Amino acid sequence: AEFTPILDALRKEHMVNLTDMRPDRSVAAFWPAIQRAHALVMVTTPNSQSTETTMRLIQLIRESNYKHLLTRTVLLWNDAAPGTEVVIDVERSKSQFVRQLSPKNEPSSCLVEIPLDPHLSAGGAIDLSLLKKGTRRQFERAAALLMDKLPDQAVPVSYTHLTLPT
Repeated sequence: AEFTPILDALRKEHMVNLTDMRPDRSVAAFWPAIQRAHALVMVTTPNSQSTETTMRLIQLIRESNYKHLLTRTVLLWNDAAPGTEVVIDVERSKSQFVRQLSPKNEPSSCLVEIPLDPHLSAGGAIDLSLLKKGTRRQFERAAALLMDKLPDQAVPVSYTHLTLPT
């Protein structure tokens, strides 16, 4: 898969830590993970609970000493798992996230849409070889955006993957 060389390049120059957690002050790992992070990947789905949780997380970080991480955030809009059927204004929600995460209000600098894909919809472990080509390309794009957001110097860097509840 084309995604593998991108991850390999990222791992050569940067330490990558994946932390799957809820944005909750009661989760002991939340602040230590944020303190070590140099970039973030947030995942949300097109339903009101997930988008509200994502916005609360953004506000929590904005009000902390780590607000600089918001411009180093890639938001994965996961159409593959829409979750509950609570209706939201998708374009308005995406626009709100972009305003929070992009200094120039450019969706291409922070938002990656992950399309509906049967392999992702099935749940469980992700096998990149089973993804549709378009889905794989979006993950490659997300990895490239993340690399662009990391510091230029080749120092150990960690990023935190925040999976938000649906």
